[in-house]
Amino acid sequence: MYALIGALVLAPSAGFGETLANHVPDFVTVPALRADQVAGAPDACPLPTAAVQIGKYEVTNIEYAAFLNAVARTGDPRALFSQLQEDHFWGGIVREAGGGGYTYKVKPGYGNLPVTFVSAHDAMRFANWLHYGRPSTGTSELGTTEGTSSSGAYDTRALSDASSGPARNAAARYFLPTCGEWMTAGFFDPRTRAFTEYSGGNDAPASGSADMSGHSANYYAGQWAIPFPHLARVNAYENNQSALGTRNQAGNVMEWVEGPLGHHQMALGGSLFLPRDTLSKGYRDSELSSKKLSSFGFRIARASGTQESLPFSAPVTVTAAVAGSSSSPSTGRGANVDWTLIDKPGNTSDLRTGYGCVAKRYEMARTEVTNVQYVAFLNAVAAGGDPYRLYLEDMATGAVGGIVRRVDGERASYQVKPGYEDRPAAYLSWFALARMANWYHFGQPNGMQVAGVTEGDYTLGAYDTRGFASFEQAGRKHTVAATLFERNPDAKYFLPSNDEWYKAAYYDPERPGLRKYWSYPNRNDTPPGSAPDSNGANYQVKSLGEGGPYYVSTAGRFASRGYYDLLDMGGNLWEWLETWRGLGGQQGWRRDIPTKGLRGGSFNYIDIGLSFNNIDPGYPSDHYFVYGGRLARAAQSESTDVGWCLPPAARERLAGTLQFARKPRIAAALAILLVAVTICIVFWGRRRSKLPR
Repeated sequence: MYALIGALVLAPSAGFGETLANHVPDFVTVPALRADQVAGAPDACPLPTAAVQIGKYEVTNIEYAAFLNAVARTGDPRALFSQLQEDHFWGGIVREAGGGGYTYKVKPGYGNLPVTFVSAHDAMRFANWLHYGRPSTGTSELGTTEGTSSSGAYDTRALSDASSGPARNAAARYFLPTCGEWMTAGFFDPRTRAFTEYSGGNDAPASGSADMSGHSANYYAGQWAIPFPHLARVNAYENNQSALGTRNQAGNVMEWVEGPLGHHQMALGGSLFLPRDTLSKGYRDSELSSKKLSSFGFRIARASGTQESLPFSAPVTVTAAVAGSSSSPSTGRGANVDWTLIDKPGNTSDLRTGYGCVAKRYEMARTEVTNVQYVAFLNAVAAGGDPYRLYLEDMATGAVGGIVRRVDGERASYQVKPGYEDRPAAYLSWFALARMANWYHFGQPNGMQVAGVTEGDYTLGAYDTRGFASFEQAGRKHTVAATLFERNPDAKYFLPSNDEWYKAAYYDPERPGLRKYWSYPNRNDTPPGSAPDSNGANYQVKSLGEGGPYYVSTAGRFASRGYYDLLDMGGNLWEWLETWRGLGGQQGWRRDIPTKGLRGGSFNYIDIGLSFNNIDPGYPSDHYFVYGGRLARAAQSESTDVGWCLPPAARERLAGTLQFARKPRIAAALAILLVAVTICIVFWGRRRSKLPR
């Protein structure tokens, strides 16, 4: 979609490809289809009943900045610009104030990259603006970005945080594509009258640069496909162009489409930091339609027959302005781990979820695993070889990576990048943390990655690692038993279970009332802010918490804490759980693959990640830039203080019953039933007292 902008030039920047100059609008035609006339149509995705045109490319930062300069120049009451676009390394737009208004400029090298941090609501308002002929009034109002049921492409009065956006108006000229329109553009091959498994063909594209021979795409397969900032220009990957001519419908950014998935807005296509299976025609993703996320963008469609040229009234100036840094210095905490006792065994579980009851005392690391701590681990077990890839090159060259490897002959050494010492180690897989737990269990020995150092079996160490390799070789789509990869009974160090993590983050015996759990890990039922103060956490609100150049914060800089005073349980990096999130083999978002749980959110996500009722799914061998973790261990001091908990499944069923009972009619019926039972018990008791004994 960079071709929507005519006569605009992107200043050349190494690694960002061709400039944007004098391009004409570039759309491809998506035909109307009938399911009985094609093969392999995607499930739950109605095919287009009328032909439309869809943008060949994703909407770019240049295009979106032109939109902002046209409709948010004198003010931005709809928050069409996000400070995250300026602060984040995937955002490409800077806002400058002056003369009683705003000017929006593109970061150097970002003009030809897809716009990010746009919600589905923003995308619909962009469509309204195109529908109206791109007016430049300087403000967002009816006739520029706003619509009704009879005006514009979308009725913006119907936009809600609680549901997906509305369907387009009947006379809409520009709009978001539906699932069927989007899928047809990327996956339908008119030569065979069939849908392919991936955009561009039936064979999965390789993860890599657009210069590779054969099909390639920008997605994550063990490492970033392209160098920092890792986003690809929208006109890249000609080698994986769809049969109809679109590009980047596999990876790069997740694209909003028109229509719901459950109660959220649907999004398709995978992204630069999701795995290959998210590129397939069967994958569906979704998010709240009002949320602005780092890897979400969109492309525009329009009514068939629309042939107008699309010049813009004012060019977008490429600027060298860069957002300032609010980052904290490293504090030199060191490689030693601070442990916190989590006491009160046999505590009540949270009646909302059934989670949180733990029968024994245990200890949690007060911080996430830091780069200093992980470097100590690497230097101990990966100096003479690294067969299990505990170190990844992305830790040196990728976003938020804090570790470099130096090789001298057959030996390697590992060092922390300056300033990253007390920041959390990123790119950690579940398997890497399990091996680190084994290393601690064995007393932190120096040696190769063998039994007694990082490897264990069912009688040796914290985790039996013998099945890790076969698990990865089985492919992502398989099923597992709930007991697979559980800690050994005598494990000294381990990943926290869901109950252990949940208790450490949300439990508070001093909380007033019957419920002893908060909704967020800041002893509060409302999300923390994102400023480094007493109620702050490093995550995305309207701006970043930490910001550049590090983005992940030093341990404890954000002071939001729970009852047990653990640091950074909300935000910074997602933390792995020992507990399975899903066992695979089911329908639904990431339910077809076995996944371990992740909690706490990250600097790159919103408040949902911090919430008590959110467990994200992660494939155990995945090691993304937002994945870290913290370890737990058995209580070091002896105590007779033990408790008892119902099995997790029983607690979850009980919580579900109680939540069901909160519905007014159900609650009333249960109350009547309880009164009736009470009367019967009282009556029977009185009757029994009169019976002969």
